[in-house]
Amino acid sequence: MRARVTPSLLTAVALLALLAPATASAQSERTISVAGEASLTARNDSARVGFGVSAVRATRRAALDSTSRRLRRVIGALRNQGIAAGDIRTGAVSVTRRRDRRGRPLRSFRAGQSVRAVVREAGRAGDVVSAAVDAGAASVSGPSFFVSDPGALVRRALRAAFQDARLKAEELARQSGWSLSIRWDRGCAAC
Repeated sequence: MRARVTPSLLTAVALLALLAPATASAQSERTISVAGEASLTARNDSARVGFGVSAVRATRRAALDSTSRRLRRVIGALRNQGIAAGDIRTGAVSVTRRRDRRGRPLRSFRAGQSVRAVVREAGRAGDVVSAAVDAGAASVSGPSFFVSDPGALVRRALRAAFQDARLKAEELARQSGWSLSIRWDRGCAAC
């Protein structure tokens, strides 16, 4: 999957104005507005993956202790795969009494715990999932892939859109024999 950024109205931040030739008076200013467009596509470079562990034991404490040990092994496997500590977040912890089909309490408890990780190299997500499952993860959610810095992509698209507008204005100026200047428009008639 690829992320796509298409600035449109934001790219019309700058209006490029074409002024009349130098021989005309300043009173006879002529303007033409142009808008630039740009569209960039980026490969997903990161992935989010969630893992869960569970255990059934005779007591609440035993069920929680078991899931805690399993979750520590899963987190250790994530760290061994090069996942930074800041990219690992523990999630939900639960413990409930088990019940039969009629809703009667059984003499055991089910505990569960979860952890989420960000894999900064999207191509390694499969290896990370395999390592976590080998370490005891009983459930996996994801991976969901994403671009880690969409702001940088937007900034590149805005620069490209501005350059597109400038090239259009320069071509119009060249074709008409006018000179080019830039006027910033804040987008409000009263300003």
